[in-house]
Amino acid sequence: MSEKLSIHAFRIQKLYVNGINREALAFIKQRVKNANHKLLGALMLDEMAIRQHIEYDGKQFVGYYDVGNNITNEECSIAKEALVFLVVGINELWKIPVAYFLINGINGEQKANLIIQCLSLLHDCGIHIKTVTRDGAACNLSMFRSLQCNMDPEHLQTWFVDHISKSKIYVFLDPCHMVKLLRNIFGDYKNIKNKNNENISWEYIVSLHELQQNKGLHMGNKLRTGHIEYHKKKMNVRFAAQIFSSSVANALQMCRSVLHIDKFAQSEATEEFLQMMNDLFDIFNSRNLRQKFYERPINPDNYESVLYKLKECKEYLLNLKFENGQLVVRSNRKTGVLGFLINIESLKMLYQDICDKEQILPYIPLYQISQDHLEIFFGCIRAFGRQNNNPTVRQFKAAFKRLLLRTEIKGATTGNCIALDDIPILNATYTITTRGSNK
Repeated sequence: MSEKLSIHAFRIQKLYVNGINREALAFIKQRVKNANHKLLGALMLDEMAIRQHIEYDGKQFVGYYDVGNNITNEECSIAKEALVFLVVGINELWKIPVAYFLINGINGEQKANLIIQCLSLLHDCGIHIKTVTRDGAACNLSMFRSLQCNMDPEHLQTWFVDHISKSKIYVFLDPCHMVKLLRNIFGDYKNIKNKNNENISWEYIVSLHELQQNKGLHMGNKLRTGHIEYHKKKMNVRFAAQIFSSSVANALQMCRSVLHIDKFAQSEATEEFLQMMNDLFDIFNSRNLRQKFYERPINPDNYESVLYKLKECKEYLLNLKFENGQLVVRSNRKTGVLGFLINIESLKMLYQDICDKEQILPYIPLYQISQDHLEIFFGCIRAFGRQNNNPTVRQFKAAFKRLLLRTEIKGATTGNCIALDDIPILNATYTITTRGSNK
């Protein structure tokens, strides 16, 4: 189903305002009005670095700290980040930035208050926000606690109640960020242990790479020098995801059980770890029903098998420990493990909510909940200034306005994050595509 939003339906009086963007809310409200089904959305937020620079835009000086009150006097601190809120349609293919705030560092409680304010305005538009996604920074865990979530791994409560709609909103920590954190633990500590006290060793990854380099032949995997020297590109998701892959696990198994290479004689635990993380990441990166195995979105046909895998992964992660016996989930490096545990709990309840209880969707495209969409939006902002990685506030505003109200800027095809699905920005001339519905 598709329909076109008419640009004449909007009376845009101000092209651009700091804080909540009224034009974006107007687009969502009009979309809800034209839809013949309940519209579900995922809210995500993240900071983008901007240049600490004050300049005159023709009307006023811009570049100061601003969280919506348009405070622009010289006594204010200079902003160094733009905190952007983005809404992605869960049962439709669109995304739209709904707010940005110019900040110089804010705490978790302040971010929680901004989320509540944003949810209130989105509720007035008629869209039903079901999830909030964030990365794993410490202040973000604090933000979720301020929203009355419980982040203790043994007593997880991964939802909070919207004070207006009285419905549950489920929290997710970005799976791409979590898989990078797990790779960092694996690579930094070199050795971790599973619940059976079996050794999971980084040395097998290094040995496999050296073997493939020496032979000039790769055993069906993408392992390269960049994966081993990951500190040079820590933010690149592909280098982490390609280590936690079935192809690397299968290559280790071949070296051990087929080629009988002595270096890989005890690699079973490492193979299991890689395969487990591969399956878990695939579940949280699912997009459509044409995919196979755990990349296929959770739906009535695979619900039992996915639920069993999630239970298996949860038990596995809870029992991962360092060589000194300390559980990873109880350490200072817990966020990668804790993030996946939070996502597992949220996914189970989200499925019951929108697929079993309300029967709005036959499956959940979890890629819609990923923070990739916000990272790609940031890439478009940077592309506006010809790959300007450090735009000023004035440049940021200009790109934001153009993306929202005029034409979409294409982001870079290389970088830390690459689009896996074509989800354009909702604007006055965008043609809507809906996902399948049970109704």
